[in-house]
Amino acid sequence: MNLQSKVIDNIVIIYPRGRLDFTLSMAFEKALGQIMNENKERHFVINMRDIDYINSSTLRVIAVLAQNLQKRNLKLVTCDTRGIVRRVFEITNVLDLIEVAGSEEDAVAILKGP
Repeated sequence: MNLQSKVIDNIVIIYPRGRLDFTLSMAFEKALGQIMNENKERHFVINMRDIDYINSSTLRVIAVLAQNLQKRNLKLVTCDTRGIVRRVFEITNVLDLIEVAGSEEDAVAILKGP
């Protein structure tokens, strides 16, 4: 899986696309791990605007990323989470673990702080 990403200051923004289901969860995890290893001192934003579907195996990958970042005193924020993806986040209580922003700009502002 080839994830598009960009860096703004100390924040990496990741742009997954399509369906994040069981068949892609391992590739997604591997791609995130590589980006994380290349950006060990940066916060992460996952922009969900181009995600059509997400399942529990991919949510686990995102939750593990959030936990690994927390160990480094860093944060993960997702943004543009809509439709069925937002509903899956709500049903699985992922919103208790991961902050969700309305837009990419809001996510960056959260991570930059006041």
